[in-house]
Amino acid sequence: MCIERRKQPRVYYQVDASIAYDEKWQQAQCDNISMSGMLLITDCPLPIGDRRRIKINQEYADETLSIHADVEVIRFEAVEGQEGLYEVGVRFTNLEPGASIDLLNLVRYHSDEGREPPPRDCPCGKEQ
Repeated sequence: MCIERRKQPRVYYQVDASIAYDEKWQQAQCDNISMSGMLLITDCPLPIGDRRRIKINQEYADETLSIHADVEVIRFEAVEGQEGLYEVGVRFTNLEPGASIDLLNLVRYHSDEGREPPPRDCPCGKEQ
């Protein structure tokens, strides 16, 4: 039996994200997000304990949602059947001012208990 250890509810939210990697920004795909962290799909191998900077910018009608944060990698594993892609679970360690409100609004807006996750898109244009 699997015991849920998550303290914050997560929502499935697919959007482009960027990770600071080797002194430049690398593209990733956010798969799900909560108030405490997120799951990214990326081709960047990020070891557990690694600390990085992430950013998400999402356009909504006449405003832009911006979440910029420092994160720590807490989970890392290869995506089954997808050579060169990794699932990277990160914990938010520091959110920029205003990002907490944007994150809370995003999680509330996309909350839908019992919803199945959408099909996963590949962040780097590789075939699935």
